[in-house]
Amino acid sequence: MIPWLTEFVLIVATLLAVFCSPLSRRTEVPEDFLIRLQTVQNISQFLNSWIDQAAVQRAYLLQDDDDSERTVEVAHPAGCIPEMQIVEFERPYDPSLVIWPICTRVRRCGGCCSSKLLHCVATRKSSITVKVIKARYPHPEAEMLELEGYENVKLEQHDRCACKCRQEEQDCTPKQKYQPGQCRCVCRNQHDAGLCKQPEQLWDNKDCECKCRHQSDCSTGSVFNVDKCKCEALDRTSPPLLERVPGPAPHLSTLLKDDGGENDAYRLRYSGIAPDSFTGHLSLAQYQQENREFLLENVTLP
Repeated sequence: MIPWLTEFVLIVATLLAVFCSPLSRRTEVPEDFLIRLQTVQNISQFLNSWIDQAAVQRAYLLQDDDDSERTVEVAHPAGCIPEMQIVEFERPYDPSLVIWPICTRVRRCGGCCSSKLLHCVATRKSSITVKVIKARYPHPEAEMLELEGYENVKLEQHDRCACKCRQEEQDCTPKQKYQPGQCRCVCRNQHDAGLCKQPEQLWDNKDCECKCRHQSDCSTGSVFNVDKCKCEALDRTSPPLLERVPGPAPHLSTLLKDDGGENDAYRLRYSGIAPDSFTGHLSLAQYQQENREFLLENVTLP
């Protein structure tokens, strides 16, 4: 066979093996589907409510006559319930004191949930009081402890448990809204994520903004453009734009039309003029760059 034809056949065979594989056609189970599975209490409910009954019948008819397979018990689910768990008592600050016992078992929530977005938490709690013994190690090389007495210790126990969302509505930022069925906060401007497609960009689901993967330190005479994710030369023809924002009380000149507020600062929005190079109407004692904005402090006349 011609060498190039052999190579072509091998490439086609490899592609067919990858794209026609059963694994390549499998769909990942959505988390909201797994969350709904949390209502299942036993195997009968799982088979009857969540499994295609035709598939169940086929599996039953196709099973062999080996009785060993039928005698193997189905695993019991470790549901989210109060269970006895080990809790350690707080050790005394005094190094010569000993408490006994050092730990005990109380009811605490334990078990697994159907989705990684859920966790097992207590929905009802109470407290119990137990007694521990306190003893003192009296001196070096002592063979016995001296009884100091007893101490009552209050412990929290869990009376009722449930699988709840790890992320709750109060965890959302003002830019987000809560989706209870998905147990997560989603951006209100989620449609903007589809516009954040450039190789050097990534979508931040927390800040709900399109950001640059890497922000470079620009050389003198240029500034980093967050929209294009690259350094650009400064345009020194545009005037600075000032707006008042909450901040520390600066000393503002009358040229900035200060209204006398004691807790005002001014922000110089990026307009192609760097604060360290602009000396037309005011001098800047200090500034800091945040994205495309410069915060002016201690603004005075030159």
